This record gives sequence, structure tokens and C-alpha cells, in this order.
Amino acid sequence: MPLLPDSEFAAVFEPLVGRRVGFVEPIGNVGDRLILLATQQLFQRFGVRWRNVTPEDATDVDVLVWGGGGNMGSLYMCNWDLRTRCLATGLPVVVFPQSFTTRE
Repeated sequence: MPLLPDSEFAAVFEPLVGRRVGFVEPIGNVGDRLILLATQQLFQRFGVRWRNVTPEDATDVDVLVWGGGGNMGSLYMCNWDLRTRCLATGLPVVVFPQSFTTRE
């Protein structure tokens, strides 16, 4: 049983319907993995056409989605680098909820 009805997520997922979504998984811990799995379930429930990508293989997508969980800022430089590579593609990047630990 879901904790919240799908309607609570509609504002985030409905704009992605009909677009080719490249899903970039940030590097995280077990809790972040649970958030990623929930995101993938919601992609399916909303009918979002998506695939896992790295910034370097995001050649046939319309938008990148940076997975939820994790931290923005310079605390985790591996994710800072990955986000920088996402932005360098020139594609729109949707950032799902994050903790902000430093200015970015």
C-alpha cells in the first residue's frame, strides 16, 4: 500500500510524460537506493518513458532527471562531478529532492 496517493506526485511526474527521460542515479547509501526504487516505480505508474543513463550516453533523451536522495553541495564530490557532467550536456536537468549541505 502506498504511503501517499499518486496524485501527490502528479506535479513532478506528469510533465515528464511523453518525453524521453534519462535517469541519472546519484551515488548514495541504502536510503538513497530506496528513494531511487520508489522513483522508478512512480515512473512506471505515471507512464514515463525512461532509462538509466550517464551524462556521456544521454544522446537520445529530451531531459535528464537527477535522482532523489543524496546531497547537493561539495560534501560529496563524486556527485558534484556527476551533476557538473549532467549540466555540461546542455539538456534540461530536473533535480528531485535533495539535502543542501553547502552552496551550489
